[in-house]
Amino acid sequence: MSNKITKIPISRPAFFGREIDGIEKAIKSGWVMQGPRVEEFENNLADYVGARHAIAVSSGTTALHLALLSSGIQKGDEILVPSYSFIASANSILYTGAKPGFVEIDPDTFNLDPEKISQHITKKTKAIMVVHQFGLPADMDRINKIADKYGLKMIEDAACALGSSYKNKKIGAMSRIVCFSFHPRKIITTGEGGMIVTSSRKMADEIRILRSHGLKGNKGIILGYNYRMTDLQAVIGISQMKNLDRIICDRQKKADYYNSLIENTRYIEPPLIPPYAKTNFQSYVVKIKSVQAQKIRSVVERLNKNGIHVKLANMAIHKQPYYVRKFGRKKLNITEHVADTALSLPLFYGLSEKEQDLVVAMLTKYIPYGKK
Repeated sequence: MSNKITKIPISRPAFFGREIDGIEKAIKSGWVMQGPRVEEFENNLADYVGARHAIAVSSGTTALHLALLSSGIQKGDEILVPSYSFIASANSILYTGAKPGFVEIDPDTFNLDPEKISQHITKKTKAIMVVHQFGLPADMDRINKIADKYGLKMIEDAACALGSSYKNKKIGAMSRIVCFSFHPRKIITTGEGGMIVTSSRKMADEIRILRSHGLKGNKGIILGYNYRMTDLQAVIGISQMKNLDRIICDRQKKADYYNSLIENTRYIEPPLIPPYAKTNFQSYVVKIKSVQAQKIRSVVERLNKNGIHVKLANMAIHKQPYYVRKFGRKKLNITEHVADTALSLPLFYGLSEKEQDLVVAMLTKYIPYGKK
């Protein structure tokens, strides 16, 4: 009998072979830095989401940084943002000299709670950064209404949300400025990379200058950055875009299968998808109910030891050591509870139902009480 442990990663990029052909052609062309393939990728993505302008950059984080700068954010400003997010959301705010104002999340969707935003608005508040957590669109109508009431700018961190829809409109089509990521854990990947989409030609022109050393032609007109994407990355993105809907459809089917398995368990709650949203299921995140956080961490360790990679789905940024040192200790009860109890399960193109069966079986084995 084999003692070999089955290894199921939490994520795996979906490649279909054409990426290699694209890279080979780019290398043979002799043009591998930012060039015509980047522009083609930008046009493809803009067309897909229904945006007027798209600007490719080196990462989702640099996309957020430039989105904030082009929105006029500067030192001393405050940006409202969920603490329950990847740390890049808040870090990008600090790059501008502004300060993150952490807002509580909705315990069911894990997105910004519109009910909690107004109480955090001060004279220094200039914008709201909405994070579409795990690809699930936030309640944009309600949040936009608050932003309009107080004259706040809106920046969408849609790092995980390419292909997701809000009220039948693709994320990226509705707002003034939206940022995507192409990290390997995202729906499609270019290795590293990001994209900013905007309805404003003025902002698009400024971002293009900012991403390339502040140069307009051969003149440095503002302080800029080297945030460019290469043609080598872009040809991967062009190929990936051709399979984007196929990847999303596959992930949605796998999420449905997880849902059917979890129906027969106790204390494991599947993701809630509000009627206004269609998610790409960048991650499949479950809530573990009525189990101590310490026990949940023990379950994660035991599953990982047995080759099944699950993880606490996201962090509470305000509790990270750097943010505690810089801003002191804060209390966000819902955020902290979700950070301690929400688990991300393996989900990727090529994951088999047999592997999903094993994931849920092992999870229920270690979570107290197991099946109903």
